Amino acid sequence: GGSPTGSGAAARIYDSNRPALLAAAASEGGVGIDFGIARDDAASLAAKLDEALLRGCDALVCTGGVSMGERDLLGALLAA
Repeated sequence: GGSPTGSGAAARIYDSNRPALLAAAASEGGVGIDFGIARDDAASLAAKLDEALLRGCDALVCTGGVSMGERDLLGALLAA
C-alpha cells in the first residue's frame, strides 16, 4: 500500500498508485521509472514530462490530479 504524503490535512492523500503501478510493471518484466510527485501547476508537470522524454521512456503513466476541462493541465501540456 501507499503512504500519506505531506503533513496535516494533506497527509490524508495516499500515494497508492505509484507502488502499485511500479509493481505491475515489474511483474510483467518492465522497468518502472519513478519521476515522483509533480505539483498541480504547468511548470512542475512540464518538468516531469521533459524528464521522461529525456530518459527515453516507452510509455508514460500519469495518475492523480488529472481531470477534464480547463483544470486539466496535463492534457494541454501533452497536446503542445
